[in-house]
Amino acid sequence: MILEIPRNLLFNIDAAYESPKLGKIFKEIEGLHDDSILILFLIYETFLNQESFWKPYFDTLPELLSSPLLFDVQELLQLDGTSLLEETIQVKEQLRLVNFIIVLFSPYYFIYLFTIKLVFFFFVLKKYQINE
Repeated sequence: MILEIPRNLLFNIDAAYESPKLGKIFKEIEGLHDDSILILFLIYETFLNQESFWKPYFDTLPELLSSPLLFDVQELLQLDGTSLLEETIQVKEQLRLVNFIIVLFSPYYFIYLFTIKLVFFFFVLKKYQINE
C-alpha cells in the first residue's frame, strides 16, 4: 500500500449524512440522489469557510473551472452529436428536480434558499472565476 486515507477524511456521502447540522435533513428528504446531497453539503461547508472542517481541502481545489453545466444555449449546441450533450442535459434536469423538491416540499426551504444565495454570491462570484 502506498497511501492510506482515513475514512473520516473523505468528503463523501457518509460525511454528509454524519454532518451535525445537515445529516438529519438529508436523511429525511426521500429520493434525493447522492450526488445532489454532496453538492448541497459542499455548498453548506463552503459557506462555513474558516469554521468548516473541510476548509484545508477546499483550499486545494482549482480556482478556475469550466463546465458544460454553465454553458449557454449556443455553447451547448456545439456539443451536438456527442454524449456530453446528453449527459449535460440529464444533469441539468436532475438539478432542476432537486431544486423543485427542496423548494416545494422541504420544511427547510428558508435554510436552503438563504444558503444557496449566500454561497453563490460569496463563493462563486467572489472567490472563483468561471471560464467562458
